[in-house]
Amino acid sequence: MHGCGHRSAVPLIIPLRLISDKRAGNLRWCQPARRRSGDVGPEAGSRRAGAMIKIVALIKRRPDLTREQFRDYYEHRHAPLFHRVIPDEVAAAIVHYVQNHAVTLGRGSTDTLYDCVTEIGFADRAQLAVWNRWYLGDDGKVLRDDEENFMDKDKRIVIVADVCDIGIVR
Repeated sequence: MHGCGHRSAVPLIIPLRLISDKRAGNLRWCQPARRRSGDVGPEAGSRRAGAMIKIVALIKRRPDLTREQFRDYYEHRHAPLFHRVIPDEVAAAIVHYVQNHAVTLGRGSTDTLYDCVTEIGFADRAQLAVWNRWYLGDDGKVLRDDEENFMDKDKRIVIVADVCDIGIVR
């Protein structure tokens, strides 16, 4: 049973946000805060120049891994590696990093097309360019190489998107 007593076998995506204090070496995952009824963000309903630009990656696990093994590796090995190797100027360029891991509710046995939707956000295109230079360059190779340990890179889809917060109107 889930929620109001309804059974569901529909896979869902649950957002998690990585909270990190790089100096202390602490990592933890949490669900982002939910908006309260009536809350409308400052950019709700608008698309202003320079609004966040985001990399959205649909990620499929390697076929030899269970969803639990994939998530464990992504959260407990890849994310800490990311925090160890990323230069300060690249880390400063990132304003949003979320891993949305698929879950199955009820007794569903249906496998999802993707196991995670990862979002990495930047204040503007210049900050995205800082990330791209590092990630696609020689220094980012350690992170790209580690991706082979848990994801099927041939099935990964990457979209670069402008963010438009439409808000909630009540």
